Amino acid sequence: MGTEHCAAVGQGLVEERQSCDAGHAPPGGVGEGSGAVVALSLEGITKTFPGVTALDNVSLTVYAGETHAIVGENGAGKSTLMAITAGAMRPNSGRVEIVGTELTHASPTLARDLGLAIVYQHPALLPDLTIAENFWLSTRSGHRPSRRALVSWVAQELAAWGGSRRIDPTLPVRELEPDVQFIVEITKALAQRPRVLILDEPTEHLPADDVDVLFERIAALQASGTAILYISHRIDDVKRISSRVSVLRDGVLQGTFQTAEISEADIVKQVVGRSLDVIFPPRRAQQAGATPDAVEEEPLVEISDLTVHRLAKFSLKILPGEIVGLAGIEGSGQRELIRALAGLSRGSGSVKVAGESLRLGSNAAAANASIAYIPNDRHSEGIFPSLNVRENISLTRLTQFARAGVVNPLSERNWAKHQSESLNVRPPALHRKVENLSGGNQQKTVLARVLGSEPKLILADEPTQGVDVGARVEIYHFLREAVNKGASAIVVSSDAAELEGLCDRVIVMSRGHRVAELRGEDVTEHKMTEAVLMSTTSRDQPVTERVDTRLRRFFRGDYLPGVVLVLAIVALGIYTTMKSSAYLTGLSMGDLLTLFAALAFVAMAQQLVLLVGGIDLSVGPLAGLLVVVASFVLVSGRSPALFVLGFLLLLGIAIAVGFANWVPTLLGISPLLATLVTYTALQGVSLLLRPLPGGEISTSITDAISTKVGFMPVAAIVAIVLALALEFALKRTLWGVRIRAVGSKRTAAHGVGVRVSLILLSAYVGASLLVVLGGLMLMSQIGSGDPTAGTSYTLVSITAAVLGGASIFGGRGAFVGAALGALLVQQINTSVVFLNLTSDWQTYLIGGLTIVAAGFYSRMRVVAP
Repeated sequence: MGTEHCAAVGQGLVEERQSCDAGHAPPGGVGEGSGAVVALSLEGITKTFPGVTALDNVSLTVYAGETHAIVGENGAGKSTLMAITAGAMRPNSGRVEIVGTELTHASPTLARDLGLAIVYQHPALLPDLTIAENFWLSTRSGHRPSRRALVSWVAQELAAWGGSRRIDPTLPVRELEPDVQFIVEITKALAQRPRVLILDEPTEHLPADDVDVLFERIAALQASGTAILYISHRIDDVKRISSRVSVLRDGVLQGTFQTAEISEADIVKQVVGRSLDVIFPPRRAQQAGATPDAVEEEPLVEISDLTVHRLAKFSLKILPGEIVGLAGIEGSGQRELIRALAGLSRGSGSVKVAGESLRLGSNAAAANASIAYIPNDRHSEGIFPSLNVRENISLTRLTQFARAGVVNPLSERNWAKHQSESLNVRPPALHRKVENLSGGNQQKTVLARVLGSEPKLILADEPTQGVDVGARVEIYHFLREAVNKGASAIVVSSDAAELEGLCDRVIVMSRGHRVAELRGEDVTEHKMTEAVLMSTTSRDQPVTERVDTRLRRFFRGDYLPGVVLVLAIVALGIYTTMKSSAYLTGLSMGDLLTLFAALAFVAMAQQLVLLVGGIDLSVGPLAGLLVVVASFVLVSGRSPALFVLGFLLLLGIAIAVGFANWVPTLLGISPLLATLVTYTALQGVSLLLRPLPGGEISTSITDAISTKVGFMPVAAIVAIVLALALEFALKRTLWGVRIRAVGSKRTAAHGVGVRVSLILLSAYVGASLLVVLGGLMLMSQIGSGDPTAGTSYTLVSITAAVLGGASIFGGRGAFVGAALGALLVQQINTSVVFLNLTSDWQTYLIGGLTIVAAGFYSRMRVVAP
């Protein structure tokens, strides 16, 4: 089928749902005739989920040196098609070829090695890794720079982006603004020098200047022969950047068209399956029966001298039924304004809603004032991914359906169903998890919850970001219908055309000031742009601008806890020495460090599992079981060969336990539950083997383990060296970066090619092997088989790791911190004895310090001095 026929379909002259794969005729400008090189070929791709056919026999060809656009509504199958192409998902049928080589199985690493790079709509970045580490992890083997040259290489790649941005490669991704994260994601993909590049909604978070830079780089890549697959909801971007455009609707390819030969209106018609005659609903002044703004009409919202970060003494009055837009260059204060009104940031000034004063800095106060907030990042702040549609919609209204704290499920379901249907959330199944819906339907779910609360003031931050054209029209009408019932709305949008069509008034912001107010016929893209360009304001609040320093980064990093622990250890040591001269002696220090070594090995084991987002409750019983088994196989009178076999048996048990803890992670079972089962099983086996303490471990072994250099146990030296070695591996090796990546964001780690299951296996087995060292220390201390010997280590190891700065959510922590945490715990236990306190004080001090430390570290990581 030729391109002429495809163009005819685009013009509406031929009504048929038939794929117009232009692979039969290469597009102009790509390489006519036999000279065209196929860079990407998708043949008969079909993908089904329970009850849904996401893709139905989709075939597509993309040529080298071509920018090929894919458009379609949310839920049309675009993201599924891209995931299959990138090796992140397996199709039910069909084949993918990248530069002539078939992608034989679902593997992001294989796709990357074949020359494909992808920029996801939601950046596949690891938040707890630095920018440089994210680049390093996603670079295919053979192209990675050395660890020493990594930062300079990444800085050079980021500098090539252009513009005035200066992005520090050593910053953790979690500290970046959304637009900077997108720049990092795009630059990371470009750094791969791909032969096929997929860009999924790349301009959604970018300001206009950065969009221009992106398009310049796309043009340069196209000229160098890279094939680019460009997915976007923005039809004007598609017309500007692509040579061909393919349309997906309901998982079916509607056609592939020459971009120059199809109009925007016809693309929209192909996307939604109907004409969109009216995009924006009538404004307040255009509605039947509307009265002009009058002096006597009372404003619903009054903002006076509101001052927050990036915003200086902002004042505004909003009438009922009015939508006010905030325009301006990103960072001019518009986003800070609505977040302050939503109670998500602190500020000063006066805000009244319906005559009632609003307490700033409190989201609860904002909710009580009937203020509803629609965030620009629905995934982080809008939806609850693990909850279903019904729960997401009704969450803020549960008290309406509850009596004596018990929710009436029928009332809740009926209300949620009504809200879902009124906002056309698809599919209408309320039991589906919201994370499985398309972006547009996720956004409509957020709107259903927000509008269902009957707010007086709606704060909408980029309400149609990442939403297709059909859902966008629906959202415009939903917002207008809500304010027509007597509410007011403030809308922040980077799309001037959206503000022009939707808003009654637009306030243009620049450098923290309002520089213009546009009304009526003056609400146009031209006037907004003119107001920004003609602005001469300067920011008069430099005190609110935070300059990043090495000290700030240190306070937000993983080594602050270690410094705090050292100070605590020194302070407690000095205090105990002042109270008891017997404390600081060789005998006392030797005993303390022996106990420290045992706990340090187990604490580092726990830290390893915490880094991947898990927890290992079995470390204590495993140490105890190893001691019990040793009381049978490491006894006096055995030959050296039997001793070796005994140690191998202990290693084998540890590896088997690590493997047993790992297997449930493949099935999605919680590590807490899985290792609790292992905990119980190991304790049961220990009691079965030794119902009562007994047996005697060879003194030659226990004496060797207890060897000292002066007062310093060799085991303590080994623990310190091992902590430093593991810390080096964690920060400087690819294995360590992958460990932190899996704990930081497992799905993103998989998306960049990390073999998540193998990394989890290395963590659980590695932890069990570290417990072996702790078990050896226990053998030297008790010398016999005691089935209860190691059980206390489980909770104490978690305490030591948390004191050392570990995050129970994964991705953060330090082995040195865990070792120092173990030292502080043992010092507290020892000091309590020398200070003649009861043993209860050990629990009080350790528990109190753990709570204080966890809160302090969390606070310092968010707000550095």
